[in-house]
Amino acid sequence: MSMRTLTTIVALLVITTTATAQKYTSKKDGFSITVPSGFREIPIRTGEKWILAKWQSKRPYYWNDLQGFSREHRPMMRVLSFPHDVKYVKSEGTGKSEVKTLEFPYRNYKDYLKRHHQGGGWFISKEQTLKIKGKEVTYLEVNVAKMANMPKFTLVCIYELEHRDIAVEVGVLKNQIGKLKGRFQRSLKSVKTFKPDGSAAPSQGKAEAPGLIVMGSGEDFDEKYQERIKAWKNRVLKEAASNLPKGWKKIDTKQFLVITHARPKSTKRFIDLAKAMRKWLDKNFKDIGTGQVSKSVIRICADTDEEMAYRSGSNDNFSWDSGEVICSAGSSFMGYEVSYLARALTQQYMSDKNPALWRALPWWINTGLGSYVGKARVSKIKGFTFDPDPYDITRARKLIADKFVFSIQDLMTQSPEELMKGRESQENGFADHATLCNLFVRYLLEGPGKKGKTKGLMVKAMTEAVEVLDGLDKDSWKTVLKTKEAMTESEEEEQWKKRKERANEWSKASAERRKEFYAGIHEVLFERWTEKDWAKLDKSFKRYMRTVGKR
Repeated sequence: MSMRTLTTIVALLVITTTATAQKYTSKKDGFSITVPSGFREIPIRTGEKWILAKWQSKRPYYWNDLQGFSREHRPMMRVLSFPHDVKYVKSEGTGKSEVKTLEFPYRNYKDYLKRHHQGGGWFISKEQTLKIKGKEVTYLEVNVAKMANMPKFTLVCIYELEHRDIAVEVGVLKNQIGKLKGRFQRSLKSVKTFKPDGSAAPSQGKAEAPGLIVMGSGEDFDEKYQERIKAWKNRVLKEAASNLPKGWKKIDTKQFLVITHARPKSTKRFIDLAKAMRKWLDKNFKDIGTGQVSKSVIRICADTDEEMAYRSGSNDNFSWDSGEVICSAGSSFMGYEVSYLARALTQQYMSDKNPALWRALPWWINTGLGSYVGKARVSKIKGFTFDPDPYDITRARKLIADKFVFSIQDLMTQSPEELMKGRESQENGFADHATLCNLFVRYLLEGPGKKGKTKGLMVKAMTEAVEVLDGLDKDSWKTVLKTKEAMTESEEEEQWKKRKERANEWSKASAERRKEFYAGIHEVLFERWTEKDWAKLDKSFKRYMRTVGKR
């Protein structure tokens, strides 16, 4: 055998070995594992400290269902940790506003599996004890088949250590189990454990959103709420930037912490939009509340698959509220991603300025403002713009041509149910009113409505809406009654009937409450408006509808 032939064989062996194995070592968590080739590391969601690492297959696999549709699946591998001596609570905040949250809420892997597995009915089809390098390891095969869109198996190895259990799991489609099982099992069995080096930050459980604060007195509610918000967001900022996988970068600006795996050009596009949006929000909505706007975390994934893998927390149990704005580049839906970023930053801004505002927005503002900011774009030629939706322009022309009867007074002071009353049979009734909302918000922000009697009208409507809703809430609390728990079967049946009756009553009460809400805004905000003022506004807006979108 010639030296050249021997060298070629050795090189091929090295390439083959490298292609089938990628070693991952975490000194801070005290383990190493050989990850299958073709898998990329995915960052861990903020607060999910029981997940030590996870990877997603770059290659998709497919399942053809009975209807002939092909569904895509990318296997996901996770390393999970379950400490034996869990500290169930921790403190956050200081003084009177100290808050306690759960830490590591799972006793073991089976508890985790029972509480978080989604995607179909499941059962453990195989459980056995293996000997791996002289240590006993529990091996599981979880069969996910009943009511599942894609029947699959979850293969698991559980390493029971002195102070914790480490579990490694990977999902594989049922029609691929024969091809991939052996390869994945080798990775599951490759785990080596050692003493952590102590660099891991203290585990903090899930980074819960602020949620409900219960207190005896409401005098210091705002102070407590703002303090908890600040503590939670500081934790999100700290955790989001830690332990980034290879290829991910951190860009820290005054207003945003950007975590990106996208190309520089795409990253710049998102950052430019975020900066322009914050400047625009400060200019137009700084007076909607007194709260401090926090630094936002923007995470930009390389593509949609990576974004979905990152969003998937415990065993594909999606959680959309992590305190981050999550986008993806390299997608054919890039316009949607940019729109999502603009809307999310708007919601964060308003929630920080006034926590009660987002749920108090009148329908016409919620609909119209969401549509408006969703069209935010930054370009070298036009700069920062909000181009109108072509659909709204087309519908506006048609409404004018069809002599569609509407009133801005009704649009601003009536609930959606009242607006649609008598128009239920119209084919595009709801969509037409949504178009009016979209264009009226545009009229106020950049059209003739930004001057004269309607100048600043949207901000005034927002702040008054919060006051009106707060008054309705106080009245509602006065009617809260304690109910006796049913003890006997007959009492339970009677209670069930009453609950059904109350559900119908609640639906009617909700509609009545919305009616009171809009009437309250009208009474405060438009007390001095005359019929002549409303007629003038209608005329001006209809003229705007004819010209919107024209250059």
